[in-house]
Amino acid sequence: MQIGEWITAECIDTRIGLINTKGGNKPVFIVELVCDSFAMPIIKYFNCHHKGKNYTVQHDSDFAKTWRLTTGTNPKNQYSKAQQLLNQLPGHWFLVKGAPKTGKTTYFKATEIKPIKPVHSELWTPSGALKKCPKKVTFQPPISGNELATDWQKVGNNLAESWQKVGNEETLQPPKTLGLEPVLNPTSSIQPGKRNHLPTKPLLEAMLQEPRFYKYPRQENESDDDYHQRVIDQSWEKMDW
Repeated sequence: MQIGEWITAECIDTRIGLINTKGGNKPVFIVELVCDSFAMPIIKYFNCHHKGKNYTVQHDSDFAKTWRLTTGTNPKNQYSKAQQLLNQLPGHWFLVKGAPKTGKTTYFKATEIKPIKPVHSELWTPSGALKKCPKKVTFQPPISGNELATDWQKVGNNLAESWQKVGNEETLQPPKTLGLEPVLNPTSSIQPGKRNHLPTKPLLEAMLQEPRFYKYPRQENESDDDYHQRVIDQSWEKMDW
């Protein structure tokens, strides 16, 4: 066998250990494997973090990727207690690649590892890395009936006030209309509904000389919505050019 070739090996044991780094001792997951045609023990190290009584790994760490490809599951809630997953690896078969390591003991250090029969999913790539989820579409709810009724109520109030102002002013001024400017502004080039033409010049002059004044007394048992709708309807009738 040459260095760099893939070796078929079975996981026979797992444990947690420490390795000496420049930053001090770091916890690692140790996976021990054996191969019938290979005399040296095979060791694969996985980085982890020690938090309290548990050992955690990132969701896209080498250990998490190997776990997904080996078991076909993605236990998000268990990555914070990854030692429980580590204990379930014995009995699984892997392909490993690496080189012999000499020191106090001689062993084969695996630098790459993958299951013999990887489990693929739409949730992760062939390497086991999680795929990015598409962005959620923000739903904009439609205008509720209450909001629409409130808007019409404002229009009705404004329209009634505008007609009363016409009788008190010397000249016809464009009133505030909250979006219904074509109703009361004769200079607008667009008229809503059946009012599809502009008043003539003589009619405009007559309007300026003889201001109109209308009152809309409220009827008994008439609701706010009915009152404002009646103001709008009767205003249209009085504006028959």
